Amino acid sequence: MAQGWSPLCFNRTPNEDWSHNKHTLIKDGGAEATGGSTTGIQQNTAQDGRQNANCANAHGTLVSVAGGRANGHCDNKDSSHSKHTTIKGGGAEASGGSSGTGLVQQNTAQAGRQNANCVNPNNAVISLTDSRSEARCMTLDHSKSVHAAEFGRGAESAGGSAPLGFLALQNTAQTGRQNDNCANPNGLSLTASGSHLRTQCSTVDISKNIHAVRK
Repeated sequence: MAQGWSPLCFNRTPNEDWSHNKHTLIKDGGAEATGGSTTGIQQNTAQDGRQNANCANAHGTLVSVAGGRANGHCDNKDSSHSKHTTIKGGGAEASGGSSGTGLVQQNTAQAGRQNANCVNPNNAVISLTDSRSEARCMTLDHSKSVHAAEFGRGAESAGGSAPLGFLALQNTAQTGRQNDNCANPNGLSLTASGSHLRTQCSTVDISKNIHAVRK
């Protein structure tokens, strides 16, 4: 699978939480992603909670053509307020399948909130002559919690196997919040003469927690 960019390609994914929770109980059964057994490229993502960004992770070969320009911005902002609130998360689990010949696989499990898994292309990143590729991931936690409790079962990520062939494997498990897994291509990253490749990952936590409990 190949993704060919036009001379100008701009992708921006904003994720903002302005919710207010008061005297609230939030429960869920968790998230689970299981990949099948196949030859080729596989991407499995399980996210539990809120404000988890799995963004700009091209599934296949990401190509910036000669003279082209590709931009990707992932903005994740939490400005929520929680008062006398209990959150019970079921956890997240991502399991990859196996292949006997060859496998390129990316498995991501995220539980909690404010976890960024961004600009991690699954396979190859190729920037041809005089092309320009830029990506930015920004995660900002400006939330406020007063007399709040959060309970979770955590996150687990397990990769498959390819005993007889090529294996490129990336497994990510994130729990809690303000975890940043950014700009980690899974496989080959190639930049040709005169091209420009830049990534920026920013994580800021200015949250306020008053009489709050997290387990």
